[in-house]
Amino acid sequence: MSGMLDEQSLERWAAAMRELPLAPLAALAVFFVGGLVMLPVVLLIGAMGMIFGPWLGAVYALGGALSSALAAYGLGLVAGHYTLDRFSGGKAGRLSSELADHGVATIVVLRLLPVAPFTLINLVAGASRFRLGCFAVGTLLGMIPVVLAITVFAHRLGHIWREPDLEHFAVAGGALLALGLAVWLCRRLHTRARHPLA
Repeated sequence: MSGMLDEQSLERWAAAMRELPLAPLAALAVFFVGGLVMLPVVLLIGAMGMIFGPWLGAVYALGGALSSALAAYGLGLVAGHYTLDRFSGGKAGRLSSELADHGVATIVVLRLLPVAPFTLINLVAGASRFRLGCFAVGTLLGMIPVVLAITVFAHRLGHIWREPDLEHFAVAGGALLALGLAVWLCRRLHTRARHPLA
């Protein structure tokens, strides 16, 4: 088992994935299945960055995240709010109140702030009959900074593993810092929008 996890084995596996003729479809399938079993989307995005690099990995991750989100949205639409609320132990009802204004900004905030799992947000949006266009646009806008930061960080992490270097540490740290600032700014704007006098 340990032989499967050494540096050379992982690199060979990643190279084989990159050379697949249908690599983009394979990436979409990973996100689709991962969404159905509620795998953390951060891990899937990081895998895309490590395998395909920061930019192509970001494109695949964005496409995969959006397709997974739309698939789960459709499942939520079919399941309905009552079924989903029972299945989630009441979490769906609380999250549904966050979607009450039915705007793009709401989805952007939910993508940037870790208030609920990625798949649960998608299911609840569908069950709440959140407007599909707003949902798709909000998901794309909210996921862009998350995906870019994580794919850059994961790609540099692979370099750090093979060759610890100050530049790799700086870029990886800068990616996390940029994401942290985006989350902080989003949280402040969200708080001010809810409590203008705060």
